Amino acid sequence: MSYVSGGIKGKYHIGLNGQGLILQGAPERLAYEMKQAPIYGNRFAQGDRDYGDFSFWWFWTQTDWSGGLKENPNWEDDAKYKSSKNIDAFSVGGQLKLLPKPVVQTTDLSVNCDALTRCIHGIVDDGVNDITRFFLGTRATTVDGSNGCKLWQSVSSGSGAGDVWTLINEFVNVTAINDLFISLQTLFIILTNQLYVFNDATTPFTTVTERTTEFNVSGLSCSLFHSGADILGVAHVIGANLTQSALKTSNDDGATFTQRILFPVGVSIYNCISFNGKFYYLAESGGSTGLYYHNAITDAAGTLVYEFKGRIPIRSGSGFGTNVSMVIVGNQLFIQFSDGSIWSCTTAHVITQEFENRNSILSAPGGLVNHKGLGYGRDVVIKSIGGITNVYQNRYNADDSEIFIPAVSNGTLLLHLNIYNHADDAKIYGASTTFYTSGNFVTSEYAEIPSVDKLWYDVTLNCDALASGQSIQVEYSADGAAYVSLGTISFSVEGASKNKSFLFGDAIVAKNINFRFTLAGDGSNTPTLKDFSARFVPVTIAKKLWNFNANCGDEVKRLDGGLVETVGRELRGILERAWWTKSILDFQDLDYATTLLDGALSAIADNGTLTGLTITVDNTHDFPEQGRLRVDNEEIVYTGKTPTTFTGCTRASRETKAAAHSNNAVINNAYKVILTDLQYRVPISLKDKALEYIVGISLREV
Repeated sequence: MSYVSGGIKGKYHIGLNGQGLILQGAPERLAYEMKQAPIYGNRFAQGDRDYGDFSFWWFWTQTDWSGGLKENPNWEDDAKYKSSKNIDAFSVGGQLKLLPKPVVQTTDLSVNCDALTRCIHGIVDDGVNDITRFFLGTRATTVDGSNGCKLWQSVSSGSGAGDVWTLINEFVNVTAINDLFISLQTLFIILTNQLYVFNDATTPFTTVTERTTEFNVSGLSCSLFHSGADILGVAHVIGANLTQSALKTSNDDGATFTQRILFPVGVSIYNCISFNGKFYYLAESGGSTGLYYHNAITDAAGTLVYEFKGRIPIRSGSGFGTNVSMVIVGNQLFIQFSDGSIWSCTTAHVITQEFENRNSILSAPGGLVNHKGLGYGRDVVIKSIGGITNVYQNRYNADDSEIFIPAVSNGTLLLHLNIYNHADDAKIYGASTTFYTSGNFVTSEYAEIPSVDKLWYDVTLNCDALASGQSIQVEYSADGAAYVSLGTISFSVEGASKNKSFLFGDAIVAKNINFRFTLAGDGSNTPTLKDFSARFVPVTIAKKLWNFNANCGDEVKRLDGGLVETVGRELRGILERAWWTKSILDFQDLDYATTLLDGALSAIADNGTLTGLTITVDNTHDFPEQGRLRVDNEEIVYTGKTPTTFTGCTRASRETKAAAHSNNAVINNAYKVILTDLQYRVPISLKDKALEYIVGISLREV
């Protein structure tokens, strides 16, 4: 710090970097002027006109939401957003709606049923005709000689589809059906430790045939069964004992099996799927997972596609209804791991991480099903068109009491199970014409020019004409703080309105902001939000600009009658050097006051806050009733004073940081400045031709 020794009071008008200066002016030329430094420079536009070219206001506008979830919280014009709950942002580009709510299809399956586990759709041969059915497996409540898990069937179209179920078989002494798949019109039923089939070879058609013995004729003897899939008419089944797993295939309804792969000890095989005409599966070992494929005709072993280091797959064969972690969408294979991350694999084996889930937005992975060209999961919707993938949130549990798991689709009807151990996990749910009554949508954080404060003025919503019972609430979060409501547009107040503007109120200043929109309806319909536009203006911290004239001649008298110690030539040299080097200088203004701290200040206040504080000093005599203080490089704003304290203090003000300050540290109201302009004027005395330098100085606060 460089201040005038002994202060400037009574000696100098002002002080600059330790040098006192005497001002000089005339009626037509003021000695001193202070004003606000310019905030905005000229703004140049090129190309197409933008919102900001027509108004004092700057605009943040979003008209499309089809880009899906965004990992980076900062907003860009990419049609993405931060998160949603019960919101459909994927069906129609540029529209936000409430999601339809699944409804109970049937409650007839709850007798001696702990939970529904697996549901598939396909064609089987009943010995006379090819029939298309839904098939459903359960987990048993009681397992003994007369009770166990059950296999059900339902028609998949017309009256009773997914609603009326017929019992095929009860597997006594068996806990759960782990997986179901159809190969060559034969239903393969994978139990915890048994394998069955169901087709025209069984008589009558309501019975099943065990294939556990046939499975164990070839290769590894297995007592556990995980999952399976059909690959071009060949059934692929994963079996295991307590130490190893094996892949075996059958092309004769399970009458015979051939072992294709004996996996190493310690390798766990998880989900499998038919993709690109091959058998793809996940193999986990040592905390990492490999994606492999196998061709039963040409390959003696599986071929590694990609190793996902540190990624753990979702366990298949658990019988909990959440074990499906792979789905095919848009000719790509998508995989979701237990951490919620989503990866894609093309037919050329190009692997891409589509969503990292770094913020744990997708908190309930698994349950992936292709329905109408989209990949539906417990907490996600995957859309892939032309190689471009977008990920959306599919959170059905508005009040966290229901978590619906997509289970199966026949192309028209999407059926859901409920999460295991839920009170209603023995029920199956289907589509309906009703909607959730509430859902919210959170935008990304608008942080253009992130270091600059912005004064927020209003936000305008555009929507479809509201109907009875519909409303949209607007909330904002400024710089990560709690959400504050701006208001609601509702049918009950505005009628069939299509837009409304909401004012932020006085002095809502924030560097970053994001919105949360809550859509509400009566369940029979949904409001539709189309776009929003917020108006703001950047407001940098107000800085001062000084212009003054100082007498830099020789033998200049101070205010107390003494002479300025520094001769004019030396003084001008000091000013010129500061001007050339753009040095940061200490400036003591006309109202300069100084004192000393009475007691140290810590970097963090005792009460954990930097506002509403009282700071004790030696005295406050020359300071105004309210104003600003500087101690070291920290600025403090205060609202009142007593003879020895400043009250209502806010530390770390005006873009400075709180720091520790020692007892007796100098505290004043000086400024840090740079010298931006320097001018000389030399009036000539008529008597002795003596030169008197009047120096014009411009300072800008930094």
